[in-house]
Amino acid sequence: NKNSTKKESSSKKDSSDKKTSSDKDKKDAETAKVDDFDVTLKELVDMQYLSISDYTRPGIEMNKVNNIVIHSVGKAGVSAQKERDYYESLAKEKTTKSGVHFIVDMDGDIIQCVPSSEMTYATNSRNSDTISIEFCYSEEDGRMSEKTYASMVKLARYLLEKYNLKSSDLM
Repeated sequence: NKNSTKKESSSKKDSSDKKTSSDKDKKDAETAKVDDFDVTLKELVDMQYLSISDYTRPGIEMNKVNNIVIHSVGKAGVSAQKERDYYESLAKEKTTKSGVHFIVDMDGDIIQCVPSSEMTYATNSRNSDTISIEFCYSEEDGRMSEKTYASMVKLARYLLEKYNLKSSDLM
């Protein structure tokens, strides 16, 4: 029974107000209502967190999430796994600062690269308060597949609910 295994979000912050990675995992596993059923983030995504790095995942907590930005990966035919691995390589190359929270693949699978409670280098001046979602596409016209679109909608609705945002907060 999924309801009996839900994690309670009643843990208190410690006096230093720093969160451990297990605290972040618990926060991300909180349940939100999506399409009239309860779902946890772990049920939606494959969590493949990037290494903490000055170039991809700085490990800095966001104080508040104000927006969600959705954009394409920028090149037709690039898979979510390849895009995720590209971001991981930036930590080794140390030439470009870039990252993303989520990548939605052409088949609808979702990879999470950075906990949604942390900032990433994806939106320039809005990195400190915006969750970023990239989507993959197969055709040069940049259109998403139906599976990509369905997963994107489910993920966006989950995040909007979790952070008490409105659809107008999507960018």
